[in-house]
This record gives sequence, structure tokens and C-alpha cells, in this order.
Amino acid sequence: MEPSAEIDGLIARHPDWRGDALAEARRVILSVDDGIVEGWKYMGSPARDLDGPLIVGDIFEAK
Repeated sequence: MEPSAEIDGLIARHPDWRGDALAEARRVILSVDDGIVEGWKYMGSPARDLDGPLIVGDIFEAK
């Protein structure tokens, strides 16, 4: 599965404020630069790269 589809699924599995926050952060991050690439790494976390690691954001059940 493509990283973008994995991230879509993660957001869909959390229809509360956590999914909304991740979706909004994703929108803002990707709007900054067309060169930002989404990935799925670090043991299953959404990540974005731009000439190297840029940001990792995930949803934690107890946080």
C-alpha cells in the first residue's frame, strides 16, 4: 500500500479530534513545498521528507 493510502487509513480509523488534527497538520505540511514526500516509516508512523527527514507525526491511543 502507498504511504498516502496508509495515512488516509490511519486518519479514517480515528474519526475524533486526533484524526482531525493529523489531517489538518498533513494539509498544512504538504502545502508548504511541492517537494515534500510522504512516507510510512519509523515502525509505522507517517513521516514527511524534504531533502531528508522533515517531520514525523502519529496518533497514540493514550495521549
